[in-house]
Amino acid sequence: MKGYETYSADVLRNKEEILSVRNRNMGDVFDDSYEWKYLASPSGPAECVLAAAKSDGSIVGSAAVFKRTLYFNGLSVSAGVAGDFVVDLRHRAFGPALALQKRLLSDVFGDPAVRIVYGIPNEKAMAVFVRTGYSKVGTCDRYVKILRAENKNGANIFGSDALAKIANVGLKHLSMESLRKRRAGIFVEHPRDFDERFEPPGDVLKRKNLVCGERSVSFLNWRYARSPVRPFEIFALMGNGRSAILGYVVYYVKENISSVADIQYNEEGQVLDDLLSEFILTMRDREVGSIDLRYVGSKTFRKKLWKYGFVPHKRASGDFMAIRNGEMKSEAFFLNPRNWHLFEGDFD
Repeated sequence: MKGYETYSADVLRNKEEILSVRNRNMGDVFDDSYEWKYLASPSGPAECVLAAAKSDGSIVGSAAVFKRTLYFNGLSVSAGVAGDFVVDLRHRAFGPALALQKRLLSDVFGDPAVRIVYGIPNEKAMAVFVRTGYSKVGTCDRYVKILRAENKNGANIFGSDALAKIANVGLKHLSMESLRKRRAGIFVEHPRDFDERFEPPGDVLKRKNLVCGERSVSFLNWRYARSPVRPFEIFALMGNGRSAILGYVVYYVKENISSVADIQYNEEGQVLDDLLSEFILTMRDREVGSIDLRYVGSKTFRKKLWKYGFVPHKRASGDFMAIRNGEMKSEAFFLNPRNWHLFEGDFD
């Protein structure tokens, strides 16, 4: 680390430096969504640290934490999501990566209100996260439900049109969602954004002592409806004459795959069954090839996924890791993966 220095970035003033090192390492262009991700979150602007080479002052690395609010056991907790961790290739063996993470956590936890930071580091970053003090909580598992033989990009996974037709009939008519009778009094809507009907009552966010992310209307509209990164769509299950939201799915369709970013639902009765079955039927009607879902959390929800034909993908999405700010009375609770309830939208 002798040849480098780290410093706390101003995410407004240092936008050019952050974008430069991020874009050349992550292989995509992020300019149009920078303000949305780093500055516009309802939980506050991101914390970011930069690493510079002492020899010429060039920026060689960056790491960020994006602020979120978590709910558990009737309480709200300030938290952060670790992300956008990059170091230029020729500087990765000399130490700035670890220094970046240590400096970043020092800045983030300098605010005593922030109790925990979590994330899913890639394999190359895993060792750095461990050395920084993160603990592995569990895995973020990927589940897939095949809807049609014409799966990704419409390619026939059977290689035969005749076999594909037979498979599609079986997938459609023998599936749980097709066999289940729709309950009276429920309706489906596809709103463009989130209105006051989506504002959750207090007990929803304090769901059965599970750790879950904020789902206020302001957060949902920022995270999904105004996202410049992906064209998210909203699938809402309505009750009480269309005046009440029973549950919703946020998703995006790419290459004939419907990727679920968020699922929330009222826990009364059969609402989750209604929500999953109606969403699956809608995706099949759109001739989507499969549904993809990433999840960290309870066995109860996983069993429901299995019931509706979602199977674990051979590759998990990655290790779910977390680090706390000092001692926490509920440390054991946070380090149990079955106590969480997080989806893809909670991690980026």
